[in-house]
Amino acid sequence: VYASVFPLEARRYAEASRLQVTDEKMAVIIQEIAGREHAPGVFGPSLAGVANAIDFYPRPNTTTDDGCASMTVGFGASVVDGHSAVNWSLGDPTVTTGKPSDFMVLHLPSEAGVSAMGSILADTTLAKYPVEKAHEMGLLKTVPGAAPVHPLVELQTRDAHGQKVVFTRRTHPATKPDPSPPALSELGIEQAVRGDALPLNQALSFFLQLGSTALACPVELEFAVNLRKQPHENHELSILQIRPMPQLISDSKSTKALRFTYLPSTQQAAVTSRAALGHGRFTGITDIVYVPPDAFSAETSEQIAAEIGQINSALRRSGKKYLLVGPGRWGTADKSRGIPVSWSQIDSSQMIVESSLPSHQAVPPSQGAHFFQNIMSFGLGYMTVDDRKGSEGEEAVDYAWLDTLDKVPSDKPLKYVKHVRVEEELEVVCDGLSRRGVIMKPGKDFDTYIAQIDAMMAITAESGSL
Repeated sequence: VYASVFPLEARRYAEASRLQVTDEKMAVIIQEIAGREHAPGVFGPSLAGVANAIDFYPRPNTTTDDGCASMTVGFGASVVDGHSAVNWSLGDPTVTTGKPSDFMVLHLPSEAGVSAMGSILADTTLAKYPVEKAHEMGLLKTVPGAAPVHPLVELQTRDAHGQKVVFTRRTHPATKPDPSPPALSELGIEQAVRGDALPLNQALSFFLQLGSTALACPVELEFAVNLRKQPHENHELSILQIRPMPQLISDSKSTKALRFTYLPSTQQAAVTSRAALGHGRFTGITDIVYVPPDAFSAETSEQIAAEIGQINSALRRSGKKYLLVGPGRWGTADKSRGIPVSWSQIDSSQMIVESSLPSHQAVPPSQGAHFFQNIMSFGLGYMTVDDRKGSEGEEAVDYAWLDTLDKVPSDKPLKYVKHVRVEEELEVVCDGLSRRGVIMKPGKDFDTYIAQIDAMMAITAESGSL
């Protein structure tokens, strides 16, 4: 690790910034690997993943403050790298999306085993296997039932500032080993999420709250779980890392001034929403594909889906992302409640907007398992707009403004769907904490028409409460 300051690229950077390589210093933390040997030569945790104090993609029955988690079998490197995993809101562990397709464990030389791991570290291999292999390797096998409860013993000490610190540990009375092997049963990853064998949900929520309080900001943490293999053991939860959520770091360009609650009128914004999913700025969008509300009906919805798929294919070939806007639910099977597109017909969209139906019928947002999983996995933005007359708030989609934009020529005639383009890319912003989302019109920048006004409203409200 220390050698990383000496490559040519690093030395040239140091010279350009007038730093002396000889003055470089580096702190090294040595941390025990969380895991155990599940089978001869197979080492790793039973489960591992990442938990976040803020859920930018909450379900209709959960909130952003509930937090969320993603987990896989074995080491959690695949979760950190964005590979497939099981995802859920800590506010409702009964509903999960996604599942891991493979997992990683350390493969140790079979003649050595974990007891000699220190001497054979150079020969270990981080191997990847299909998730079906986890069963025969025993990663998810555990002793069912609760572990015995042992009395707590308090250990007191003092920290560097002289403050008393109390630790607790459980005493384990000497017991005669049971000569018969324990009866192990297979635990499904969804069962672990639901809490069938261990209170994982409550534990993650506790540490996220504790970490957020200690760091004074929402945090994310990496964790690992070792399932117990003996009747006298407890399940083990290891907190590996804890850090501020990178999406909310204030000096990040993508998150600068993104906290807002004020929504402007249609004079400044093309779309305003109080139910947005995602967080940050969604850049590079100049194309807009939309369905005028008066073009929608149960009889035309299938043809509308086909026309959208046609435009989506053309934009995919050109490598362009676009804004998709239309009435009702996207991907619904009920043609009277929305447009029955498949994911392949809209997979090049970067921001999806659903407005109210022309009949002013209330339609729940498109958050079915597969649809929701795709939105979350690809980091897309999503806005639900309740623009019915009499609805609360300032939500709106300015379809009249969309009709004034230049249409993009199409190889095949379009009867119901419109494809337009703006010269400058749209400014699309979502605040994952307040659930507010806006799509600004060209020439109406977010900082002037929202961020500054929102800041003044916050100052006024604060001064009024003094």
